[in-house]
Amino acid sequence: MGEDNAQPKKPAARKPGRVVFIDQARAFALTMMLVGHSLHHFLGEPWRSSNAYNEYQFFRGITSALFLMVSGFSFVVASFKYWDDYTSYSPRLMARMRRIGYILFLAYLLHMYGGTLAQMFSWHTPAKMEYFLRFDVLQNIGMGLLILHAAAFLIKKIEHFWKAMLVLFAGIVVLATVTYDPAVDADLPIWLAPAVNMYHRSLFPLIPFTAFMIVGAFFGYFFWKGKQKGTDWKAMIALAAAGLAFLLVEYIIRNQISGGVFPFAVDIAKTPGNTFARCGCAMLVISTLYFVEKFIVILPRLSLLMSKDSLAIYVVHLPIIYGGKLGIMQAYRQDMTPLQVLLYIASLFALMILLAYVINYVRKKYPMAQNKIRRTAILTWCLMFVLWPKVDMISFSMSLAVAIFFMMDGHKKSAGKLRTYLDDLKKKRRPAA
Repeated sequence: MGEDNAQPKKPAARKPGRVVFIDQARAFALTMMLVGHSLHHFLGEPWRSSNAYNEYQFFRGITSALFLMVSGFSFVVASFKYWDDYTSYSPRLMARMRRIGYILFLAYLLHMYGGTLAQMFSWHTPAKMEYFLRFDVLQNIGMGLLILHAAAFLIKKIEHFWKAMLVLFAGIVVLATVTYDPAVDADLPIWLAPAVNMYHRSLFPLIPFTAFMIVGAFFGYFFWKGKQKGTDWKAMIALAAAGLAFLLVEYIIRNQISGGVFPFAVDIAKTPGNTFARCGCAMLVISTLYFVEKFIVILPRLSLLMSKDSLAIYVVHLPIIYGGKLGIMQAYRQDMTPLQVLLYIASLFALMILLAYVINYVRKKYPMAQNKIRRTAILTWCLMFVLWPKVDMISFSMSLAVAIFFMMDGHKKSAGKLRTYLDDLKKKRRPAA
């Protein structure tokens, strides 16, 4: 009888609007990032000089390409449903611009060489300014998203989007053969040079790394179009084929073109090596995850958790690994065995998952409180940065108190009480009729 009434077990419901394989790709890139940064900072000799570690550096280089390509793909998936809103001035567009501004705020906050504006001026040197202006992944994502939005805003018609991406990709590749020329770099202003080559300590300059995001948006367009017709698998086959083609291009460059595609005089350490191979591998990872999902969905909740709070994971893990006195296990820098690094990575991964879980819990249970906490933290930093000569407990406490006062609408309440007091005062002074 029990068997007759048994109901078939339903598959786990997916989050509406989420594309699971993209969440998985971003989670995979985050995992590779945590592994790569930990190995780079803590692995000691003789393992650090081994052939295996040198070979691993190629696979580590795929992380940035995958992260940026997923960002471009996600831009299409998240934006095309509201195309009209994003191609005109609208509250939705303004909300996205604030989000991008928040990314760039965090990006340059991590590059600060002084805790306050006064220290930034007093400690200023050309080398420190170069350090502040350099491009890392967050700068690239923020500026890349602005480029994608600008393209969408200018072309207006959704059917022309893929053409704009193709033109941008070709333009970036051609521009890269120019901006890496030492003679060209010598004429570039300091505010521009870090964005277009790797001469000025930029690890991920816009040229050519934004091309990864452009490629993601290009194939994201055809995936989205195919999704409407049930033929999205064709776009993913094309993505995989393009990935193999990019690997072939890299092979030809390495074996047939002396000096690569960048100017021959450039120091190879200051060029984005394996660019086409990185792009091809990222394409293959995304397409593989898409087709694997057809048979089995791997850790969908964990992938969603990491993907939604990838920005927090990126920002928080950096001071933990590289934070000097604020970092964890700094006494073992470049001195750990592989087993010790593995244990460190496992602990760091668990900590980042806990961070993402807490943020997700607060976001669901207390959305207003989360926004107020974030805005209070930003306002506290801005007040401390602008108004105080140095960071200490006094400057922090005073700035935090003022920020909380404003976030709790204390200025509005005080202004209301002041108006009421003045109105009462006028009434008392007014002569009786």
